[in-house]
Amino acid sequence: MIISIEVHTKIGVFKGEPLNVNEEQYAGLLTLSKDFYKQSKEGVGFETRLEDGSFCVIAPEILKESVMVLKKIKDKDEKN
Repeated sequence: MIISIEVHTKIGVFKGEPLNVNEEQYAGLLTLSKDFYKQSKEGVGFETRLEDGSFCVIAPEILKESVMVLKKIKDKDEKN
């Protein structure tokens, strides 16, 4: 399947580049996403490559008031 990680913040939406993952990798991302807010409490930001190829680092202060979305762009059962 093809997914994208989106982070919705008070300063804008940051859309990650599409990633091709299998079910096991997707399940792993779901598990890791549960620590999203924990990172901000520990003073750690969030970094990702954006859909246009640029690289983004989001400060922990901004993460505290943001939402992460794992968005399925194309499921494995879909044709093209």
